[in-house]
Amino acid sequence: MKNDGTTAALGAAVVLAAIGLAAKARRGSKTVNAYLGIGEEFAGRSQDSLEFYYPQTAEGTHQPGRGERVFWTGSGYRRCGYVGREDGSMVPIRARYVEAMPGNLFDAGKLSALVDAIEDGGEPIVDPGYADLALVDATDVRQSRQSPQELMNQSFAEPYERSDIGALTAQVRDGNHRSFAPLIAGARFTWVRISDRTRQEIMEPRASTKSYYDRLYREIRRAQKAHGAPLLRRPRKARTKHVDGLAQAEQRYAWLESEIERLERVLLQRYDDGSDWTSWSPQQRLRRAGLFWRQLLSMIRKRDRDEFERIVFEDQDYGRKAEMDRERMALWSKLYDMRRKAGLDPRTGERRMVGGS
Repeated sequence: MKNDGTTAALGAAVVLAAIGLAAKARRGSKTVNAYLGIGEEFAGRSQDSLEFYYPQTAEGTHQPGRGERVFWTGSGYRRCGYVGREDGSMVPIRARYVEAMPGNLFDAGKLSALVDAIEDGGEPIVDPGYADLALVDATDVRQSRQSPQELMNQSFAEPYERSDIGALTAQVRDGNHRSFAPLIAGARFTWVRISDRTRQEIMEPRASTKSYYDRLYREIRRAQKAHGAPLLRRPRKARTKHVDGLAQAEQRYAWLESEIERLERVLLQRYDDGSDWTSWSPQQRLRRAGLFWRQLLSMIRKRDRDEFERIVFEDQDYGRKAEMDRERMALWSKLYDMRRKAGLDPRTGERRMVGGS
């Protein structure tokens, strides 16, 4: 269809939730069936052709590249495909649990063009939406039911039921039209690409959230497996080998570092007269004693050669620190090789992470 002017009014980008979906207090969404309200509000309006909004899709030139494939949703002739990577980042989300991010925009014409293409059997192929994933919990249910009518007015959606607890949800951060169009056209689920934020939390969860993100990881993989998608994979720690003397070397190196830091604080306090040789306060200097001791010693060397030589040749703490510096430097070279032989990160001594996606 041609644009009859409605697109100018509605397609100038209707703000979905700028009128006020309350910010989530925790991780998950607080709405369900948003696609029904969005379809009633925005779909079916006059619009430009699919070529206007999605030229590559209309031309049939939007195809997967290396390491990608098309992830299909819908049934019969009403299908839509998403070009996504085969690295575990594509996740199927049931229609009931897809929500737009507050403040995201909807263009009625753009949405209708894609819905029409799906309903007409065009099997359009587009990029996936980008979404944060979460699990519904009891707090989400309680918060969503505090003002159900307001929630409907603001988000075109409905509050949770207790039966929704544990469900995998997606809040689309980018790609609303592409994510919701197949749902409005009748698909039971849509595909989204997991956000970097959600992926990071899953791959390296904090101790306080590990249990939650372990469950989220399992639910994502369960959904992917059910639809034949490549599975998200956490990296695993590489195997290590026993190396004689490594534990003792690690302990000695840690002790040397601690003792050197202590001596740097002692020396800085001894020779720092509190003058304005730096804008940092004495307390701030002590917190970075190694840096400021080196700066102070260099300044003393330029200012008073005799004092500098007295420190270097007569101060016992300086002499002990110098000996430890030499030992630490020699030990570091050995420790680096021992860590590498053990299969550890030679710079940090931590176990390497392998695999994952």
